[in-house]
Formats: sequence, structure tokens, C-alpha cells
Amino acid sequence: MGDFFEAFASEARFDLITANPPYVADGTTLAPELAHEPQVALYAGHDGLAAYRRIFSELARRLAPGGIFMGEMALEQGPALCTVAAQSGLPTPEIRPDMTGRPRFVIVRQR
Repeated sequence: MGDFFEAFASEARFDLITANPPYVADGTTLAPELAHEPQVALYAGHDGLAAYRRIFSELARRLAPGGIFMGEMALEQGPALCTVAAQSGLPTPEIRPDMTGRPRFVIVRQR
């Protein structure tokens, strides 16, 4: 098991990266059907963005030119993820809906 990019050589570049990182803010009460999930798979700091900060901090050098990152996010995190991307030197992400029309995916395209 690795921690995001840890399992790969430092020079490794990718055309496509997908992720479903933890994105729930610490202390958030979840639906009962999630009680069996390990907390490390769900919670990501005070605002739920700790995992995305770690991913985005390496994403610019890990995506090949023209590469794409796609990740799942909480409904309200789109604006904050755009800010985290900008702070990490990434292009402005697209926020895309799920099949019910709710904003659930963040997509970063490397230039």
C-alpha cells in the first residue's frame, strides 16, 4: 500500500490519474451505511481537503502533457478545490456533475 504517489518512481508521469480520496471534513456525521468504512478512507482534515492538497501538490509534475486527473469530491467542495488547484500551480479544474446532476467530480487537465 502506498500514499498517493509514493509507490511510483519520482520521474513517473501519467496520462490519466483517477482517485476517490478521503474528502469528508473531520467530525462530520455520516450515513449509517458508511459505518463499516475505515475512517482513514473517509475523513481528510478540518475541511475535508487534506488529501486533495497532497495530491494537487504533486499533480503538475506527475501528469504528462495533456494528461487528465479525475477525482470524486463532496457536493460543496468545487470552489475550494479550484482555490487549492490555483495554489498548487494547476490549471483551473472543471467541476462535473454525477448522473443526478449534482457536482461530484473534479477534473484537472494538464497543459
